[in-house]
This record gives sequence, C-alpha cells and structure tokens, in this order.
Amino acid sequence: MSADMANYTNCISSIHSPNEELKQLENSGPSVTEQSGSGVVVENDSNLEANLSEIEAEVSVSDNTQSTRSTNGDTHESVDKGKEEEEWLDILGSGQLKKKVLKRAENGYRPQRSHICEINLQGSLPDGTIIDKHDHLSIQIGDAEVVQGLDLALPLMDVGEVALLEVGPRFAYGSQGREPDIPCDVTVMYTVELLSSEPEPEIETLPTATRRETG
Repeated sequence: MSADMANYTNCISSIHSPNEELKQLENSGPSVTEQSGSGVVVENDSNLEANLSEIEAEVSVSDNTQSTRSTNGDTHESVDKGKEEEEWLDILGSGQLKKKVLKRAENGYRPQRSHICEINLQGSLPDGTIIDKHDHLSIQIGDAEVVQGLDLALPLMDVGEVALLEVGPRFAYGSQGREPDIPCDVTVMYTVELLSSEPEPEIETLPTATRRETG
C-alpha cells in the first residue's frame, strides 16, 4: 500500500500546472493569441523587436544625413548668392547705377551735397578704352561738374574708399555720347578714389580773388 501511494505522489508531482505551462510558452518564443474575427496573430519575440529597433535607427541616421546635406547645400547656395549681392550695390534699383567697393575706408566720413571733394578718377568703356583720367580732381557735389552718376554715387562713399562704378547711359553721356571717343547709349565704368571731402566755405570768408573766380 505504501509503495502504491509513493508511485501516485511521484506521478502527480511530474504534471505541470496550467500556469506553469503558460509561463514556459511565454518564455520559449512567439506566443499565439486569439483575435476575434481574424484568426490568430503571432506576436514579435525579443529578437524581432531588436531587429526592428536596429532598422529604425538606420533609417533615422539616413534621414538626418540627407537633411544635413540638404541644409548644407541650401546654406552654401545662400552664402554664394549673398556674397554676389553684397559685391554690387544697385543705387537706384534700376540697374543704371551700381557701385562695388574695391578698397574700404578706415573711417566712416561721407561727403554731403555741396561738399568740395578731391578724387582720383578713371573712366573706361566696356571694351577697356580709357576715356577719362584725372588725379586730385576737385569737384563740388551737385554742381554738375561731372556726369550725374558720379554726383549721385560720391555721397555713398567714405573718405579713403576706392570704388568701381557702373554708370548707365542715362546717368553718363546719354543718347548723344561725346564725340569723338564716347559712343551714344554706352555704359561707362569709373574707378573712383575719394581722397577728401570738405564743406563748402562761406562766401564771405573767401578772399576777393577767389570770390571773383567763383562768380
């Protein structure tokens, strides 16, 4: 009798409970769950989840790389365009009078209308032919002593600055030109160095001879 009871006890202990079987199934791989109306669904195991994580990481890195390349390309294009725009100043916004700084001045002093300016000036045609060249030329801004383009551009220069001016026909020699060296309707390029600028002195302070010459 005792031997039969021992065999019965060993047999019972060898049988797993339903909860233990469920735990073993969960730990052994994919689990199967019922889904109403659609059969069964196999859930991802730990290996599949790890693979998905790796793929998502690769996609994220690829997207970031493409975004960086796109951003860098846009930045370079924007910088190049900005530099090109900074080189030329369209003074009137019509393309008829443009200015490019060749040498920046050390100070920020600019002439005003009616100031007496001393400049070095060289004018040339688009083919390089020199039509005007003056050293230490004294002019009064706004007094029509030079072409209108120069009168308009000088107040935008600092004393000590060297600039290249592109003056269209309207603000240079127009449809008539200047015989025999300047044809009609031609754009003139001027290299200008602004040496000094002084306010116009009061007429009463000038010597008699200077006043007569001015008159």
